[in-house]
Amino acid sequence: MKTYALCFSVYSYNRAELSKMSDEEKYELASAASTVGYDEASVLTLDELSEMINDDAIDFINLWVYFVTRPE
Repeated sequence: MKTYALCFSVYSYNRAELSKMSDEEKYELASAASTVGYDEASVLTLDELSEMINDDAIDFINLWVYFVTRPE
């Protein structure tokens, strides 16, 4: 199992709607948005998230963040 951080822009996604989704639905939504090059959502491994935090490369003020665990 692997844990991912799903980051959604507060300007593009409604928190109430995201909260109604299953972890798999949120993962699929973030994955689709990130693969087409939009900055509205990201799927990050915990190592990637940690590196971005330590490098001050991510701003959580404008993000909804969810953690999901999926099979590898």
